Amino acid sequence: MSKEEQTGWRDRALSERHRLYGAQCPAVDIDCLWVEYDRAYPVALIEHKRQTAAVVDLLNPSYRAICSLATEANKPFFEVRYARDFSWWVVTPLNHAAHGVLPERTSFTEVGYVKFLYRLRDREVPREVLDAIS
Repeated sequence: MSKEEQTGWRDRALSERHRLYGAQCPAVDIDCLWVEYDRAYPVALIEHKRQTAAVVDLLNPSYRAICSLATEANKPFFEVRYARDFSWWVVTPLNHAAHGVLPERTSFTEVGYVKFLYRLRDREVPREVLDAIS
């Protein structure tokens, strides 16, 4: 059965209604899953978590379903934890394609994280972007 709605900011009625469909019909609402793309072509899936979020159980069926989706699409899937003030970012590769891009969990400054995002697109970060975040 799906986990009880905890924050109330999603469509609670839909979430509660879907629970009536039974345990054999699970679904996951995607809280902060981003599709990073370039020229309308997806380059990665990234699940963002604020620094205070609970530790994710990577064996949880919901997470495994998203990972399977990324793997079937041959796209890297990362979890990214970030500081409230955006001063640090921790990127964890979650599937084989992600390990090909970033072999292990890596901590970045914001500038380093933005460079990582541009590297996913095989692009250089424009100077005006670096100036804006520095």
